[in-house]
Amino acid sequence: ENSRRVVAAAKERLEQIRRTLPPGVELEILYDRADLIGRTLDTVLHNLAEGGLLVIGVLLVLLGNVRAGLIVSLAIPLSMLFAANLMWAASIPASLMSLGAIDFGLVVDSSVIMVENCVRRLGLAPATASKLEIVRDAAVEVRGPTMFGELIIAIVYLPILFLEGTEGKLFRPMALTVLFALAGSLVISLTLMPVLAATVLSREEEHEPLLMRIFHRVYEPLARLAVHHPVIISLAAAGLVAASVPVALRLGAEFMPRLDEGDLLVEVNRLPSATLEDSVPLTSRIEKVLGEFPEVRTVFCKTGRPEIANDIMGVQQTDVWVMLQPRSHWPGDVSRDELVERMSRALTNAVPGANFGFSQPIEMRVDELVAGVKADVAVLVYGDDLDTL
Repeated sequence: ENSRRVVAAAKERLEQIRRTLPPGVELEILYDRADLIGRTLDTVLHNLAEGGLLVIGVLLVLLGNVRAGLIVSLAIPLSMLFAANLMWAASIPASLMSLGAIDFGLVVDSSVIMVENCVRRLGLAPATASKLEIVRDAAVEVRGPTMFGELIIAIVYLPILFLEGTEGKLFRPMALTVLFALAGSLVISLTLMPVLAATVLSREEEHEPLLMRIFHRVYEPLARLAVHHPVIISLAAAGLVAASVPVALRLGAEFMPRLDEGDLLVEVNRLPSATLEDSVPLTSRIEKVLGEFPEVRTVFCKTGRPEIANDIMGVQQTDVWVMLQPRSHWPGDVSRDELVERMSRALTNAVPGANFGFSQPIEMRVDELVAGVKADVAVLVYGDDLDTL
């Protein structure tokens, strides 16, 4: 189910419950995940808009033809509309994972090939030739390479569709969205682009843009050198690949990149012998310490959860939810890591004998789902002798 719809429905039901509460009893929302979803979608849409404008600008410069550049630019919104309709049919919501892999360079690739060839053929054709026939021949000439190019890119994403479990739920929407956009791009390049080219483009003598002329002057001698010395070039390429292997092995890997959720979740662990009477004053002390940070908006603790069979927590365990102010309200130039370090020192001094693990609400759940622990790093000690352990 779509998270935003669930949150909206929950808020409506909470509003109904508020009306039935007795005097003096209030119901407040302490953590609203819809805020994170809204911020994330705003960021994605903002980046997509900037990327689209950048691609349009590059097309206008490199094609050297304003009309051709504007025609190709139409492929971006039309392909996205095509993909959006298929996403709706497949019940795929717009999210960071589904929209994050959209590449406008891939979306306009086939249209660039089609329109550029139409421009070239119109510039070379005699004035007596039919414009429609010229564009038709130009479209037929490149339809094969255009289709094969899009299919090759699509094949790369096909294995993702067969992922299962958590990986499939996370990455399958991304692959489907990219495939939908590529399909829309291919259909538009083979149908709409020739029509617009025949209608909008004029019979201008073909000329290369300045940037392409500069590129050719640099590239042509390098290409001749590579063709005349194939052995040296092949050995150099193989050497670069071999040299990159040690670097690639040191890059490290992680299941998902860290998303700044805007809030923190601190897991507090005390000795298993701790009682509820011991835990309550400690949680009050933790809330007081963290509430003194100007970057913090709200702090609340949740101690123990023995009644839930699938997520048992004893009274010696506490989840501290730290709602942070927007970054624009933070005093000074403080990074998130620096804030976590300061909080960790303050809690260690104020609550000796307790262990503190800093994470984020969603990040903690993902870590627990994937690895079975609520932190990035965990040490599991096994043995038969409890005294030794």
